[in-house]
Amino acid sequence: MSKPLVRLTILLMSVLLFTACASRQLLSDRTLTTTTARLTATIQTDTDESGTLSANLKFCRDRLIRISFLMPVLRSEAARLEFTPDSILYIDRTTRRYAHLSYRELAAQRTTLPMIDTRLSYRRMQAYVLRLLDGHADADAPLLLPPLRLRMQLTDINVSDDVIEPTPLPRRYTPATIAQLLQLPEP
Repeated sequence: MSKPLVRLTILLMSVLLFTACASRQLLSDRTLTTTTARLTATIQTDTDESGTLSANLKFCRDRLIRISFLMPVLRSEAARLEFTPDSILYIDRTTRRYAHLSYRELAAQRTTLPMIDTRLSYRRMQAYVLRLLDGHADADAPLLLPPLRLRMQLTDINVSDDVIEPTPLPRRYTPATIAQLLQLPEP
């Protein structure tokens, strides 16, 4: 085999190798799809009182769950609840306050948050969202403790290749505790 032919073969093999690596990278990027949906959340008590909230859900598996609660008439974001594998961010747009805490910090607040399930984890919340996406709306969300029940229903489900990033902490907002944002009495 002549030298130019060997060089051409090496060049073609290199191009094929880099092309294969690039296509594998593109394929792995596509696994980070974002699912969006309209969400209806119904909170019920043991006395059959209930309230319904409208929200938007954005979900990127193993990365982020974002629930944007909407004002009834204006349909603009009133609050945002965001779950990442290591933390929870709750932003109250109406009072311009936020709370950012880890799941361990949430568990430590068991006495100050009597209605919140402090055993909450990203894995439990993700499993619930995946059940909703599979059409199972029969289970309570792993957020609240009895006597409160939270049921969610998804509509207008869409999947895109857009990757969403966690919301940066709002600099113009005031940090607060979850109890303050939920207007619970401090112990």
